[in-house]
Amino acid sequence: MFQRDTGIAYKEVGTGEAVVFIHGFCGSRSYWSALEAPLKNHMKAYYLDLPGHGESKTVQYSSLEDYVELLKMWKESIGIKKMTLVGHSLGGYLTLAYAEKYPYDLDSYVLIHSTAFPDSDEAKEGRDKGLQIIEKEGLESFIDGLIPKLFDEGFATRHPEILEETKKIGYATDEKQVRRFLKAMRDRKDRRQVINEVDIPHLLVAGETDEVVPSYKTFIGESKKATESLIRGAAHMSMYERPDELAETFIHWYQATRQVTT
Repeated sequence: MFQRDTGIAYKEVGTGEAVVFIHGFCGSRSYWSALEAPLKNHMKAYYLDLPGHGESKTVQYSSLEDYVELLKMWKESIGIKKMTLVGHSLGGYLTLAYAEKYPYDLDSYVLIHSTAFPDSDEAKEGRDKGLQIIEKEGLESFIDGLIPKLFDEGFATRHPEILEETKKIGYATDEKQVRRFLKAMRDRKDRRQVINEVDIPHLLVAGETDEVVPSYKTFIGESKKATESLIRGAAHMSMYERPDELAETFIHWYQATRQVTT
């Protein structure tokens, strides 16, 4: 499906309360494909393509807050009143920014391999280096360097075809949009207070071998509303590496939150 006013492409699967899934940087809604079947009987899932990713149109936004306003517009345009927001990596940064601005739109939220911390000085240098690689060598060179860092080493060795699949998804991303998101991620603010102060249930998922967002950056441990889950044998891409465990973790948590709030 395609929402004309926002330029957002999305797929709707299942019935029930609205759960909106936002993929990570240089990904697409196809990242969630393995979760569609196990989740469809528990919720109405909306799998979005971020701007310039997948089938969504590009936009000239410069900050995460701008993208939050686009997501808000999309939500209202298709008639969602309240939702659970699920964000992977960059999608998690957007999820927290949305929870900060529009907490009353959310029943709950989920961060998957994401963090409330801002970029460190080292990470900011990495974003700038990425911008330089794209400018000098092109997007494909940047993607070729990015994708292997996202997967558990053992998984990558056993499943090179999945790395190639995710590279192709990255190659199809709009280059200018990649640059805009690199800058938006680099310049994002500290949102740890959102986890600690926004009074809604949330699930924090980390990968045991994730070197992009280590578990200590996901698990802050200060919020009574938080549920923390560590996915063994997964790095930054548990939707590929351990999809059954990720789906089971999410369903168990989601059903528990529904029992509490109904």
